Amino acid sequence: MLMRRYLSIIICLFCMLNTSFADDANDCLLAANKYVYLITSASGTLELQKDAGSGLYTLTLHSVEGQVPWIKGAPDRLAGKISLDKFIALWDVGRGSFGEDPPDAELVSKSFIPLGIFSGVTAHAFRISNPRYDEKEKTLIFDAKSLDGKDNIKEGVYRSLTLVIAN
Repeated sequence: MLMRRYLSIIICLFCMLNTSFADDANDCLLAANKYVYLITSASGTLELQKDAGSGLYTLTLHSVEGQVPWIKGAPDRLAGKISLDKFIALWDVGRGSFGEDPPDAELVSKSFIPLGIFSGVTAHAFRISNPRYDEKEKTLIFDAKSLDGKDNIKEGVYRSLTLVIAN
């Protein structure tokens, strides 16, 4: 464990000194450590998968940007961005990857009543898997297993949403 920490520090120092290597080194560190990722979207849909078991949804985010911001709390207090392609690749990295241990995510959306009047915030917890990105449509799709319980989830269109992903 101590050796891994020293190796991480050495890689970080190297990244600070050599910016051409920073993206690749950061990607390795992002897969190996605890980070929070944020994906924003103007709109999205949530649909219960009819042929799957209870609580499995298809979460579709529309107009997704090509960069995924990330943060890491104490003691490191780091922040940055990775490309959406590299973020999706975190499901395939190997031991400790999102494919092996899918991350939890909180879907947070502003709620509106008719006439466009803001009425609060809606939030649902999921375990997300199987990311798919359509570059032409800028659409990101996940399979999402409800952590809230099936009765608490409202299917349909969501507006002004943020997906907060923690590994």
